[in-house]
Amino acid sequence: MKRWLPILIVFLLILGGLWFWSLGSLPEEADARARIVAMEGSVNVISAEGTERVASQDMVLAEGETVMTGADGKATIDWFGSGETRVGESTTVILQRAQTTEGTTQVRMRLEAGRVWSRVLRLLDLGSDVSVETGDVVATVRGTSFDVQKSSGGPTTIWVADSVVEASGATVGGASDGFFIPEGAMADFGTGARTTSTRPISQADRATPWFTRNREADGNFRAQTLERLKTSLAGRTPSGFSRDLTRWSEGLRIRFAGRERRLRLESRYLLRRLLEIRLMAEEGRSGLAYQEFARLDGELRNRLQANAENIQTVRPAVLAAQIMFRDVPPSSAAYRVKQQVEEWLPLVARHSAERLYARLMTIDARLDEASAAVDEAKEEIATQVLVLARQGLVNADRERKEAKDLEPAQTDRIRRVWKALSIRAEALDQRLKALDEPMPSPPAEEVAAPTSTEPIVAPTSTEATPPSVTSTQPVVPTSTPPVAPKPVSLSLTPTALTIGFFERVTYRAIVVYDTGLTRDVSKAARFTASPTGYGALNGNVFSATQLQGSITINASYEEQGMTLTAASALTIVQR
Repeated sequence: MKRWLPILIVFLLILGGLWFWSLGSLPEEADARARIVAMEGSVNVISAEGTERVASQDMVLAEGETVMTGADGKATIDWFGSGETRVGESTTVILQRAQTTEGTTQVRMRLEAGRVWSRVLRLLDLGSDVSVETGDVVATVRGTSFDVQKSSGGPTTIWVADSVVEASGATVGGASDGFFIPEGAMADFGTGARTTSTRPISQADRATPWFTRNREADGNFRAQTLERLKTSLAGRTPSGFSRDLTRWSEGLRIRFAGRERRLRLESRYLLRRLLEIRLMAEEGRSGLAYQEFARLDGELRNRLQANAENIQTVRPAVLAAQIMFRDVPPSSAAYRVKQQVEEWLPLVARHSAERLYARLMTIDARLDEASAAVDEAKEEIATQVLVLARQGLVNADRERKEAKDLEPAQTDRIRRVWKALSIRAEALDQRLKALDEPMPSPPAEEVAAPTSTEPIVAPTSTEATPPSVTSTQPVVPTSTPPVAPKPVSLSLTPTALTIGFFERVTYRAIVVYDTGLTRDVSKAARFTASPTGYGALNGNVFSATQLQGSITINASYEEQGMTLTAASALTIVQR
């Protein structure tokens, strides 16, 4: 035997061992801090003791410090990777609080003068809180994008681009259970009178460079957050036997790690497997992705059932998993996994208040999806998702009222978040309806004019209704001034129908005139469902939920001082 052969064998074993060990390696985690991640022009930072210094890229900020921008200055502050604030020109903002521990984020800023735009990811922990205050108002966010401007010696204006902001303080009036500004709305505070209402964000405001740049930056921040998460998990996991080797390497690393290191590794390996599952589903290998998730889901649940203390260790990974799947739309093959990952949130709740809050965060995820669908004018998807969100709000409210072991502070927080989501759902419903504004009624002269050729839409129902008329014959004698046809009745089709869970039906309201003319007024009519709770109405479209029963769809229409009504029976069954 040659002398170098044993040396070669030892060398190869060492090399193979190093390679095997490297399969389970992960990049070092970034230190989560509050820091300046972008800047231009004149930007200074003043310490709590009053020492002023020029700001620099990646400068870490501490509580009590002040960020000041000059007339040409701008800065972006990153909050532990879960949010960022973009500071405008001639702005002074004080960091009153900046803390993060075990998934709980606490950020509070005081805007002395100027303008700041903040983008915050969904706050998944009940104890998390992000707010911006001025001398006029405190704006508390619920996972949103919002803009605050404080004029020197003048009032404060808040614009909300996404989700909802709750405003509080001496300048705020309105309902006793909170004043909320939904997405697409704005309000002024400190104008000499208590603020009791909001108004839509004007097109002029939306067209400003500040607004458009920050909306683009919001999208970039969301994409960058997911990309950073992917990078921290070292990319793709190999398939087949190489994947098995990687799992063994990960297990070996966990076995030899200290307790704190071991817990962090377990969480990050879980996230890496989830990332691989998402990528497999999006690449068309959904069957394999679902099988892999089923194994992972079973392992997680067994781990939680084996020891209640594992809740605390697994919780950060479960919260991060929500961020990983946040941007997955209902049309994606990974959406099924996203919904199942959301079911993990209640499993890692440490008390009943956190379980209720987890339910609310799942509803907020549906509202995010509805908002994205409205932005893309996907009415059907937006309607279906809003139905689920509304039903979830009904269930969550019932659970909240039945809960017996909530502390007063927890009860108040849950109630306020629930109301914020309810207001957001209403705002999204209005945006959805605005996608298809009702056409105004034609002038009386056009309807009755002797030479009119305007097409009149006839109902598709099999009911006996007066025939539709498009004749050019005069409706009234030509020797007299034109007289508008008088509406005499309203019909609603279909008149009776049975549908299954999550199915939709589109109703048509047809007004009948005394001249025999008919007109489709579905977009101008008002529709209601009785009793409520069986689904959602978006204009003339009803979407059923997972609840059996019989209801009545009512329609009403006003014209020439007259109110016409019609009704239709609807039965919802499990097919």
